Amino acid sequence: MSQSQTHNIYRGDLDPNKGYLCQWVYWRPDPDAPNPELPGLKQTMTTYITVKPGDLCLCGSGLRFRDCCRARPYWHPLCPNPDAESYSLLAPQEVTFKNVNIQRVREQLMEDVRLQCVDDLGDHAFWIYWGDPALDTPPFGTLCFGDLELKRNSTLYVTAMSDLRMQILLALLRDVLGEEFKPTPIRYDPVTVIDKQTGKHVKLRLGKSTSRS
Repeated sequence: MSQSQTHNIYRGDLDPNKGYLCQWVYWRPDPDAPNPELPGLKQTMTTYITVKPGDLCLCGSGLRFRDCCRARPYWHPLCPNPDAESYSLLAPQEVTFKNVNIQRVREQLMEDVRLQCVDDLGDHAFWIYWGDPALDTPPFGTLCFGDLELKRNSTLYVTAMSDLRMQILLALLRDVLGEEFKPTPIRYDPVTVIDKQTGKHVKLRLGKSTSRS
C-alpha cells in the first residue's frame, strides 16, 4: 500500500505501518452530581503513537515493530497498562464470581485504596480500578484500568481491556476475597481492528475462553 493510499483510507498521517492506535479510558467529574468531585462520566479516547520499524513493539512481545504489529494484516489497537508507561494489545474480557456474599465483598472492596466506588446502592455497587496512586491526567480525567460491578443476584462482574489488566484485577480479588475467589473462565469479547488493505473495521474474536484462576 502506498503512502498516498494509506492517507486516503486513514485520513491524515495515521499510517498503520508507522504507528499504533491506543485507546484510553477516563473518568471525569460530573458537574450535575451531588458530589461533583467524584468522577461520574466515562470517556474513551483514541490516540496515534508513532514508532520506527526497528523499535521494540509496544504490544510487549519483545519483537521489533517491523517483525510484529507492522507485519500483521490488521491494525490492532493498544491500551495503556496501569503503570502508564507500557502497553498491551486491546483484548476486551470479562470474569464473573457467582454466589458471593454481597455484604462482605462490598465492605472489602470499599476498603481497597486501588478501587473507587462510583455507584453505591447498598446491594448494588460499581467500582473502577485506578491503581495506587490514581493517575490524574488533566483535563481528561483519571485513568481507568478496569471495572467491577456487584449485583443483587450475588454476582460480581469484572471487566478489563487487556490480559495484563485482568491479571492485575484477579490478583487484587484473590487477596480481597480469599476463599470466595472462584472465578468462572474468562470470556473474551470481539475487538474492533482495522484491515490494513481496505481500511474497514473488522470484529476480531480472540482465542477460546480460558481460566485464569
